[in-house]
This record gives sequence, structure tokens and C-alpha cells, in this order.
Amino acid sequence: MKNQLCLFKCLLVFSLLIFAYMNQIGDISSTAKSLELQNKSQQTVYSPHLIGEIQIGVTHEVFVESDYAYVTTNDALVIIDISNPSSPERISEINMEGFSPVAVVRDELAYIINMASHEFLIANVSSPENPDIIGRYFPDLDWENFDDLMIKLALVDNYLYVLSNVLDLMVFNVQDPTNPILIGEYNTGDGNAGLAITGDVLFYTNNDIGIKVLNIGNRSAPYQIASLNMDRGVFDLDIHEDILYVSNYFFGVIILNVSDPFNPRVISSLGETDVIDPPRSRAVSGDNNFLAIAKMERGVSFVDVSDPTKPHELALYNESRPTNCLYDGKYVYITDHDTSRSFQIVEFVADEPIEDTSSTMGTNTTSTTSATTPGLEILVVGLGLLVLIRLGSRRKFE
Repeated sequence: MKNQLCLFKCLLVFSLLIFAYMNQIGDISSTAKSLELQNKSQQTVYSPHLIGEIQIGVTHEVFVESDYAYVTTNDALVIIDISNPSSPERISEINMEGFSPVAVVRDELAYIINMASHEFLIANVSSPENPDIIGRYFPDLDWENFDDLMIKLALVDNYLYVLSNVLDLMVFNVQDPTNPILIGEYNTGDGNAGLAITGDVLFYTNNDIGIKVLNIGNRSAPYQIASLNMDRGVFDLDIHEDILYVSNYFFGVIILNVSDPFNPRVISSLGETDVIDPPRSRAVSGDNNFLAIAKMERGVSFVDVSDPTKPHELALYNESRPTNCLYDGKYVYITDHDTSRSFQIVEFVADEPIEDTSSTMGTNTTSTTSATTPGLEILVVGLGLLVLIRLGSRRKFE
């Protein structure tokens, strides 16, 4: 009988220990759920702030190097001092005789397609007040038939790639900027718009097909290695590491993983297909964390792409009718159809995280680094047995 009573007491104590342990497990689970709700209820709000602007007519593209922005207008390449972003100042221009030029700038050299004189120019802009044309090349083309000519430029190492909607891809050796040399061509067909290069791989958009991929390891003989069919309306491209951003007039932005250039894969998109009132995404510019999207009639969208599989819009700057945009990691530089807002410098500023307390159903979810919950003590008295069970304090992280 005594043995049975002792066994009963032991079973009782053991049962109470199990009960106490399960109670703590339930408490931990409840805490985890509360933390999940807390994280979901907090979000960072971004607000666009106009830092500075200048009126220089209708503008088309912008490139930034050091303290200067190089902006193409209807008839010139305009050089703007942006050392004080709140007060951009026009310094000088390279006149293009009534036609909008196309340009890219690097290392104080501006590479320009002059649509008026039908030539490729290289200008030394080390003295921004006095830009100097130092090199010229006249492509043997029937320019008169190209009324709607659109051109994109990309500069990699000592090679300049020139892509247009009606001409072949041209590759120039510009090691000697006073004597650019055409070294390679590739028949891309019509309808091309966007251009991006990483390593020995070139991506370009074709409005009829989608994305085409070329191997340019041999600069004089590029060849196609892949293509990706997409809906019509693909325009601009921007690439960072293995992620390719594609603007689409009718959809928004499509994001591709191109770590295997032979097999580019769509991993996400942002926007909704709308043929009647499309988003008109015309240009994209960003890095591994944020992306700026020029939406012709709707402004500039600022997007979080830190997880490229889950992009989401943070803010929209709608005080513009952008033709293009450039994000440099701090500011978004915007070119515009509207002559009263020709060139704008905008910063998207992160406000303090806000908390939606309604989602926690009245639970106090004030964030702290850590908190300690008191230990659990159970005093069991009965059957001639006094037992104190103490489960030590535990730390939970919030």
C-alpha cells in the first residue's frame, strides 16, 4: 500500500511538471504570434521631396557624374552643376542644331549621337564651362529614312554600343577618344528600345519579341545566345548583378534573374496589365535595393526591390510627366515633357516606422530589445507531500 501511495505521489508530481512545461510552450507560441502581428503592423512610409529643379525646355535623358548632370533637350546636351542639389545651375551646352541628341558620359568624356549632323561625337567635358569636341565618326547610313529614330547607348570599358529601333547594333572602340573606330555590327532588326550590359553579355529589348541576349565576348562578332518572349511594350532595361529590370508600357515592371544568361527567368513583376489606361512605364533605374520607374503621365514610382521576388511600391512622385529618370542611390533625377518642370531632383525619404495598433487587438506591442518574464512557481500540497516546482526565468526577444 505504501509503495502504491508513493507511486501515486510521484505520478502526480510528474503530471504537474508536464502541465507547467506545456503552459510555458503555449506562452512562447503566443508570444511568437504576437511578434508576428507586431512586425506586420509596422511599415516604413516613404515620402517624395522635391530638392531642386531648373527649367531648360523639354528634356529626354540624364546622366550624372560627380557634381554635374548631363541632360539632353530638344536641341542640345545641357551641362548642369548639381553640387548644390537644391539649386541646380546651368553651366553650358553643346548645341545640336535643332535635333535631340543621345548621349552617355563617363570619365569626363561625353559620347553623343548628333541627329542633325548624322554623326557620332566625343566631347571632353573636363572643363564643364567649355566642352570641347575631340572626336567624330560619320556612319555610312541613309539617315533621311529614319524620321522616328530612337537610339540607346552603353559604354563598357573602352567599347561603346549603339542600339537603335531601325539600325543594326554597332560596336565602337573608343580607347582613343579622338579616333572612334567601328569594329563590329549585329543585325538586331526593327523595334529595339532598351540596352543593358553585364560582363560579356548584352541584353536588348525588341518590341515584337521581348528580350534578346547576345554574347559580346568577341566585340567584333556578337552572336545571340538566348531570347525570352514577352508581351509587346517592353522598353527600358537596367541591370544589377544577376537581376534585370524591364519596363513595360502596358504592364509596369518585370524582374528577371539572368544568372544563367542562356535561360533568363521571370521571377516577379509589379503592376497590372491595362490596355485601356496602361501604366506607361517607360524607363527604369535603380540598384539592389530601390528602383525608380518613370511612368509617362503618372509620375515616378519608388519601389523596394531588396527582395526581387517581392517588389513593392513605397511612394509615388506625381508632380511630373517624366520622359526618363536616374537613381544614383540618394536622389532621383527626372527629365520631363513639361517645360515648366524640365529637370527635377527628388529624394524619397524614409519616415519613422508607424504602428497599426488595431492589428494587435489591444495588446501592448511596444518594441524593446529584450524582456524577461518571471519564472513559474507551483506549490503542491497534498497527500502528505510538499513540492515546490520552479521553472527559471526565460528571456524572450521582441
